[in-house]
Amino acid sequence: MEKKREIYEKRSEILTKKLLSKIYALEASYLESRMNARKSMDEINEKVGDWEKQMKDLSNEREKLNQLYQNMISASKDKWDEASAAFEEYAETVNAEKQNFYERTQGWLNDMGAWINDLEDRARKSSGQFREQLMNQVEYLKKQQDSLRKKAKELQKTTGENWEKVTTNINNEVKAMRTSITNAYQHFFSSGKGEEGTPEA
Repeated sequence: MEKKREIYEKRSEILTKKLLSKIYALEASYLESRMNARKSMDEINEKVGDWEKQMKDLSNEREKLNQLYQNMISASKDKWDEASAAFEEYAETVNAEKQNFYERTQGWLNDMGAWINDLEDRARKSSGQFREQLMNQVEYLKKQQDSLRKKAKELQKTTGENWEKVTTNINNEVKAMRTSITNAYQHFFSSGKGEEGTPEA
């Protein structure tokens, strides 16, 4: 009986160490996932501030251009030359801004593409219902990304009143995508889920 107990205790010790090793690996994986999710959230929050400022600047430029146009239209004969010169000068500036806006939109698409890829990778490494939810969010984000790409292509062809409409649509798309990405990361972060094999909360 004594020998049987000794063998059983040795096997139990080995089993305990193996199980503890797996638990530590799962805990490390979970902590790493949380850390990466926090880092991604910090990156998103940093970019959000930049985007908000850029969108506000564009809105201000649009208002100023409209005001200069209205001033030119309503100017008296004496003031028309001055008003049209101010409008033309600012219109040239805005035209250069059009290219800058297109380039910024491409930058937003690149940033969002990287975050979508990160979320997709996290979803693949997750399991169960959480994986399914995250994959659904990723698919939704990809559709939003495609829509924004189409609007960016449309942006290059637009002028005049259509310019305002397209930039407003792009701004709305960027805000919607940013919200969706932030929500996906928050869902990932708050769920307590991590990499593949992480126990469900």
